[in-house]
Amino acid sequence: MRIKLPSVGMRVIKTILAIFVVLVLGELFWPYPPLFAAVVVVLSMQDTVSNSITFGLARILSILIGGSVGFGLLLLGVHNLSPYLNIPILCAAAFFCLYFTLVIKQPRSTAYALAMLFIAFFGSVEVETGLVNYMSVVRRIAETVAGVIIAVLINKFVCRYPFAPKGCECEEQEVCGEAGE
Repeated sequence: MRIKLPSVGMRVIKTILAIFVVLVLGELFWPYPPLFAAVVVVLSMQDTVSNSITFGLARILSILIGGSVGFGLLLLGVHNLSPYLNIPILCAAAFFCLYFTLVIKQPRSTAYALAMLFIAFFGSVEVETGLVNYMSVVRRIAETVAGVIIAVLINKFVCRYPFAPKGCECEEQEVCGEAGE
């Protein structure tokens, strides 16, 4: 009995290549493992270049909104306040992020902006000491932008592989060989 395995499509190959590039660049130029860049490069690798750009820009915008608000709250020292004060402040900040994404007509950015707000706020404060690592917010934003750029560039310029069907090109249509995604 012969087992038929699904074929590997170009999107899979591009995603693995993008992960490889992020990990190598992270090893060469970044003092931390490039966790955020690796995650966003997977999410940003879409079926077309234009979809990768659309998703990537929405992701960058959401990181900038949520990261900026979270960073601002840290600078204001909200993390040092009583929970009776910082919980309503965090809820107001979440409302601001949500409403702002709707005002600028970017509803795709809402969930990520809210997530980044809480990651920036809670993920940047040492539990035992209460000290704030402001660079973790900057790192998250920088890695997200780098991951989106790498995903878009690879999706744009890596078009074919040796056994691709004739006439298969990287354009705005879906990438050839998408079976097996």
